[in-house]
Amino acid sequence: MTLNAFTLNSILVVLTNFSGQFTPRMLLTFIADRKTQHAVGIFNMVFVFILFSFFMINDGTAEYYAAFPTLTILLMFFALATFVFFINHAVKWMQVPNLTFNMKNESEKQILTTLVEDLEPYRTQEPKKEEMELNEDEGTILYAKDSGFIQVIDFKSLFQYAEKKGLIIRLEKRIGEFVLKDIPLLTYWKREDCDVNEAFICSKLFVGRKQTEVQDIEFGVNKLKEIAIKSIGNDDPNTVKNAILQLSDLLLSISEITHFTPYLTDQEGNLRLIINEETFDYYLYSSFSHISIYAKEDPVITNDILHAVSLLASSTSTANHKSVWMFAMMVARGYQAPFAFAYHEKDFYTHLEKISHMTRNYEGYTQLEKELKERLNNPTFA
Repeated sequence: MTLNAFTLNSILVVLTNFSGQFTPRMLLTFIADRKTQHAVGIFNMVFVFILFSFFMINDGTAEYYAAFPTLTILLMFFALATFVFFINHAVKWMQVPNLTFNMKNESEKQILTTLVEDLEPYRTQEPKKEEMELNEDEGTILYAKDSGFIQVIDFKSLFQYAEKKGLIIRLEKRIGEFVLKDIPLLTYWKREDCDVNEAFICSKLFVGRKQTEVQDIEFGVNKLKEIAIKSIGNDDPNTVKNAILQLSDLLLSISEITHFTPYLTDQEGNLRLIINEETFDYYLYSSFSHISIYAKEDPVITNDILHAVSLLASSTSTANHKSVWMFAMMVARGYQAPFAFAYHEKDFYTHLEKISHMTRNYEGYTQLEKELKERLNNPTFA
């Protein structure tokens, strides 16, 4: 019992400190880990069994039934072994590289579920032209019944219902957005002879009190971004670098899986569902722009961001190269402090040059380098 209480109390203290240093969202991630759940479950099982034994066993029964005390001792040793395993697991899990890697993997699982299974099979770049010219006056708007975050959308059921009834449904809000009561949630267009169950359609959009990462890809991006930003405030550049690299890996996974088109069509090519358009730019800026603002006077972290962007430029498709180069220019122009060391300055321009070569923006780099050197090397710069 003492060991159980000591272990849980120690873990809570550590998690409280970690949540303050990195992000409170890591508490849920740690508790949801299977190894953590198994270890806590074994502790509680042994605790309940020993408590039950205290009430059921006395000197008289123990003389005839040796199974209870023997089993109690065996379970105690089992709990001790679990205690050692649990401490080892907690220490490894809370190491920064493992922490950021686990969060990135969790987000990738959501991507596979949300994008690959629910959306990608139906996406198309060019639906039928006549279906693109929707008359707004003929559409029927459904409004939110409650305020809150859009947590989950049952895309598959909505698509199947739209296909069955011959509807075109356009979602007005994306997953993770906060909506107020009576804000438009979606608009649908129907045939004149079609009866539509509006309550059924609304039931496929779940609104709750908080954001979740069940389908919200941006929520997973924000977790890693929050770790990076808090680590900048805590003067922990290694943690910032780990978070930035994991963000770049997550962005690569998103770009490889999705086609970034809002149109979903059935097998005959008829438009059935229109979702909010999300581009590679959207996730790129959502991942790194906030971090670059906090790092505008830190050459090391700025170089880490440019290094991650250069890795993306070498890995992602050519369709995203323009976005990568434009973002790299914005990060470089957002840097505000003169370089204290030539090494950092060399890295800064080396990363920009690599990105320009990979995205085929040679002339743009020459002009950018001249502009930056005039500004950053100016003695009156302050």
